[in-house]
Amino acid sequence: MIAKVDRDDYTLDDIFFFRRAIPKGLDIPEYDLHFRSVHLSSLCLGYLIPEYLYSLLFPLTTKLQKQLASIGITELTCGEDETYNLRKFSKEEVKHSSTDIDICDPLWYENTSTPLHEAAWRGLKDEVQWLLNKFGYSTYHRGLHGWTPLHSASYGGHIEILQLLIHEYGIDPNEGDDNSVSSIHMASYKGHLSIVQYLVDTCDVPPDQPDNSNNTALLYSAMGGHSDLVEFFIERN
Repeated sequence: MIAKVDRDDYTLDDIFFFRRAIPKGLDIPEYDLHFRSVHLSSLCLGYLIPEYLYSLLFPLTTKLQKQLASIGITELTCGEDETYNLRKFSKEEVKHSSTDIDICDPLWYENTSTPLHEAAWRGLKDEVQWLLNKFGYSTYHRGLHGWTPLHSASYGGHIEILQLLIHEYGIDPNEGDDNSVSSIHMASYKGHLSIVQYLVDTCDVPPDQPDNSNNTALLYSAMGGHSDLVEFFIERN
């Protein structure tokens, strides 16, 4: 069986994600599918399916096809003649299907993050909005090292996600992770000047707020090699 995702910018984290998410999408979350290979260009993940399991899974029901489409699988091939084009399930159809996604389920990610963190990091505003509308912000678990979705959005450089989380859901922009590293530190290290300006000027985040090691956003911007941010913090201090 080959599961295809229409993208070529995948990372190791994506492979870990699909390794766990595909069995869940097939309603066999406890079954350890034998992961065989990954192909270049688009992300194609190969699996060896035992004959007895094949007879139980195929032909795929519409429900299973929608569940696979909801995690980003665009095509599923099993054998030479059996191919399922999952692109036909539009985003809206998937969002309003009966698929039940638990954003707190640790099986989704090897690094203990959730789909909400992933969507915030990638700048997928519609997905972030849908997850929050369906599950609410209070139900999520912190990600790796205690990251909140604000950390993910700041690290990824997506100011529109940050504004959504802060203004519509009242999330504290000063909230730190396990080491008191906050969104302004993440944005400074990655060189996202517009996010830093927004946090300082609009959200009144102290520009000299330290983490547990007394590192400030100025130091994070210097470590990241971002002279424009260094100048910004020097002027503000």
